[in-house]
Amino acid sequence: MPVATPVSPRVFKAIEKSDIHTLACCREEDIRAILPCLVRMSLIAPLDHSEECIAGRKVILRILSGIEVVNSLVALLSIDFPALEADVKKEQQLRQKLGGGNQGESVLVQNLANGLALEFECSDPTRRLRLLLSELLLVMAQLI
Repeated sequence: MPVATPVSPRVFKAIEKSDIHTLACCREEDIRAILPCLVRMSLIAPLDHSEECIAGRKVILRILSGIEVVNSLVALLSIDFPALEADVKKEQQLRQKLGGGNQGESVLVQNLANGLALEFECSDPTRRLRLLLSELLLVMAQLI
């Protein structure tokens, strides 16, 4: 299992002060731990529409464009977590009514065309997360 490298003081100070130009000079290995933060910064609508802010966003996008794992982070950050949480709560209530282990009816997983593993491999990130949560709830119900 790979060990997570700590954020260097230089990178920490740069992200703390929003020093985009210092971040642009860092190696990919140095900024890997803060990639979710940078992706989030690039996705949210800016409150500041000044030239400096727009230039900073362009630099962030330039930094992120060369890193392959960023696409996965964007997909995960695009998930509608409040709706997913509501579905998990409905799923828990449904499983309590049906006696826990029954997976026939499910709010999280509908229309399972292939086997679970194949469905997971072929699905988008939201569907993968739904499959994972459904399986976790099934395991939790079996432990109780």
